Amino acid sequence: MTIIIVLIIIIILNYGRLKRNRKIAVFKIESRRITDSAVKFALNQLHGNTYGIESNILKVTEIVSKIWGKKVMVFEYQFKMPNPSKENIEKIRKKFSGSFEEFEMMDLVKKDVGAVSAFEITDLWYLDGLLHLDVAYLVNDETVMYTKDLKKV
Repeated sequence: MTIIIVLIIIIILNYGRLKRNRKIAVFKIESRRITDSAVKFALNQLHGNTYGIESNILKVTEIVSKIWGKKVMVFEYQFKMPNPSKENIEKIRKKFSGSFEEFEMMDLVKKDVGAVSAFEITDLWYLDGLLHLDVAYLVNDETVMYTKDLKKV
């Protein structure tokens, strides 16, 4: 009898975990879709730019959320680009940030109460012919706390 009760408890706990994980997965897919749209909008704003960034996204990864937690909505984008100067990387950061603000105003994007804007560039670097851009979608407390922690480092 106790074995049956233990099995029922295990089944109930696993069902709850599976349901919670599914909700997180759906939330992550929606967050990525919105962030992808913001990045594509910014790329279109940079179209014909003097920086040489190609307008197609080569790769999108979710490495940050695998390290910092499932609910952290940060996505890494990679673009082909010729070797930029440090000044150009900073200009690119500002152009992307400005485009994100414009996208946010046009699209009425949801953001967390503690966030100033919906999107934040958490990292931008160049390596082996690729420009890497980490974009946080500040839609929940976990992501806002992640960006605040990064600023402390």
